[in-house]
Amino acid sequence: MIRPAGGGVSRPLRNKAGRRLDPEEDSEALNIFRRMVRMMPLGDGREIKKFETYLRKFYSRVNIPVATVRDERDRPLIWYAAEYDDPIAADLLLSLGAAVTAFAPTPSGRTPYQHAMDRRHVAVLTVFRAYAPRRSNDGISEDLDDLLATSPQSSSA
Repeated sequence: MIRPAGGGVSRPLRNKAGRRLDPEEDSEALNIFRRMVRMMPLGDGREIKKFETYLRKFYSRVNIPVATVRDERDRPLIWYAAEYDDPIAADLLLSLGAAVTAFAPTPSGRTPYQHAMDRRHVAVLTVFRAYAPRRSNDGISEDLDDLLATSPQSSSA
């Protein structure tokens, strides 16, 4: 149950996976979500541990996995891992079930995976590829192979 600052008890967040968190009803959950966004990209082990703590805190407070909820802009947390080219956060989130939202369109019409492709964020795309749905016609492997072949990062390796 969420305990508001005023002391009372609000209803638990149930059955909201994949849905946008409401700024009024879900303010505590949104605050935790925003803290995790501000931490990206994750750097050292201390930041990773703190991020993992927030993931556990979110789940224990609201009883739904953070990997499947969306913020007030209707973006899942995996969108921000794609935005900031954060392979560590992406791997943590995908291991917790974020593939459900990583390859699903947001209201803008783009998936977090497509957003990372648009920005040419090779590090996070490599992680996404490992969790991509296994379909022969999805184009994910081919798209990433093309990007890797033309990326300055791949030629410096």
